[in-house]
Amino acid sequence: MLIKSGMVIEGVLRDYFFLDGAYHDAIVTSYLREEYYSADESGMTGDAFFGDTVPASDKAAARALLREHMREQWPQDIRRAYAEES
Repeated sequence: MLIKSGMVIEGVLRDYFFLDGAYHDAIVTSYLREEYYSADESGMTGDAFFGDTVPASDKAAARALLREHMREQWPQDIRRAYAEES
């Protein structure tokens, strides 16, 4: 994704993150304003270029799974409070 979008890799921060018992590198990138606007005009940014990250069918399935879980697991008073906030 970084290379496709035109990001310039400026450097690597070695052993920057400690996660799950191991160190991981971080990549430092840059993108100048002029580069962004010229890429946007050519259609190289946004959904037109990258597409939707998660398909709509997967999002709908996740929402249905969450609703079912809430219906089965959450106490009635929490469900009622959640419904009032939404």
